[in-house]
Amino acid sequence: MASALVRDDAEEGSAAVEFLAASLLLLVPIVYVILTFSAVQAATYAAESAAREAGRIYSRADTQAAAERHALLATTLAFSDHGIDVTPSEVLTVRCEETPCLTPGSTVHIQVSVRVPLPLLPDFVVDRVATSVTVSADAIATVDRFGG
Repeated sequence: MASALVRDDAEEGSAAVEFLAASLLLLVPIVYVILTFSAVQAATYAAESAAREAGRIYSRADTQAAAERHALLATTLAFSDHGIDVTPSEVLTVRCEETPCLTPGSTVHIQVSVRVPLPLLPDFVVDRVATSVTVSADAIATVDRFGG
């Protein structure tokens, strides 16, 4: 009976080390995936908002110059609301169905496309692998029949 109470002290304390190692191996990738999805989702919301608002602005504008200026401003604001810094003239594309663009009853096609860099990648990875995701959103707006 005495032999049943003998303990093997060679394994003492290793459970904590194993727990920490397993936690780090599982936790770090999960946190990275959450950060990546958050960045892409924020850009998606910003692009959708920018496309929708730029379409509304174009369809109700009095002049082409005002429409362009306000659409660029709306794009800047939509992205800045989500903490994303963009150059609006690079991410916003406007195509008009008719010429002039603000012909009553015509449609305006808005596309917003932005590249989202993947977070926390070291420089040696950036040179070898695709390190960004392109997010885009489209909107179609009809110009008011009776003007803005």
